[in-house]
This record gives sequence, structure tokens and C-alpha cells, in this order.
Amino acid sequence: MHVFNWTAGTHSATEVSTREEYDNCTKMGMILMFAGVQITFSANGTHYFLCSEGTHCEQGQKMVIKIGDGIAPSFAAPSLAAAAAALSALLLSTLAIFFLN
Repeated sequence: MHVFNWTAGTHSATEVSTREEYDNCTKMGMILMFAGVQITFSANGTHYFLCSEGTHCEQGQKMVIKIGDGIAPSFAAPSLAAAAAALSALLLSTLAIFFLN
């Protein structure tokens, strides 16, 4: 687990969703403006933060935090072949129970 501790001052920290928003200093996102804010990173991924006060971002007040390899875990759906095999096994089990009773 990685933790990013941030405290407020004359700046704000805004988390934006994409690299494009980060590169363009898009100031729409989750604004962390309170002293003592703590963000816990519990999985691989890339997080983009910038200061949304005035022109601070355009002046370079921004950062990228990569956790692990920077790639968020994906939750892929089972393949069609795996789903068909599971359905076939279920059907065979149901037929066996039907004929044995």
C-alpha cells in the first residue's frame, strides 16, 4: 500500500482522470483542499494531480504518481469458449440428475 499525504496551504490539489487532462491542466476533477488529506493507493495504476489555483498548473505545479507498473488491474470477462464449456457442463449435470431420478 502506498500513501500520498498532502496538506493545504495557498494551493489545491486536484486529481484528474487522464493524461490528456493532466497535460492540458484541465482543472475539473476531485479537488483535495483540506489540510491533512490522505490518499491511499491500494492497487497498480497511474494518478494525475495538479494545482487548480490560478495558473499554478501551467507553471508546472503538477505530478504523476505511478503505483506498481502504472497499469490498473483489469477484470476481463471469461472468454466465450470458457462460458460455453461451463454451460455445457451445467447442462450435462442437469440431464444426469434428471435421468438418474
